[in-house]
Amino acid sequence: MDYTAEEGSVWDELSRWAPDVVHEGVSLSVAQALSAAISKYLGCLVAADQGEVEDFFSNFVPRSRVKESINALLSARELSFIHVGKRSLLQVTPAKQPYVPRVRPQQVGG
Repeated sequence: MDYTAEEGSVWDELSRWAPDVVHEGVSLSVAQALSAAISKYLGCLVAADQGEVEDFFSNFVPRSRVKESINALLSARELSFIHVGKRSLLQVTPAKQPYVPRVRPQQVGG
């Protein structure tokens, strides 16, 4: 969307602004696109019940495809479960922090 004082807001096609990105998106398979959308969705929500994720995406694709994508993301360890109370919620797996050993102060005299 662009804005000019004479015309106001002007909508334009995304393919004119970012043709490479649009071409890349068009070449994705449904499974790849669904996996990416689920990851972004959970990234925005922080954590959600698997049923809630399935309900949301079942408006666009069959629920079985959503379950397959969630299982694939869990197998690849892109998603993980977090336990909150008695519920198990899905979350995007946090990045691993590198191990940095503590430096012990040198003993004085000795």
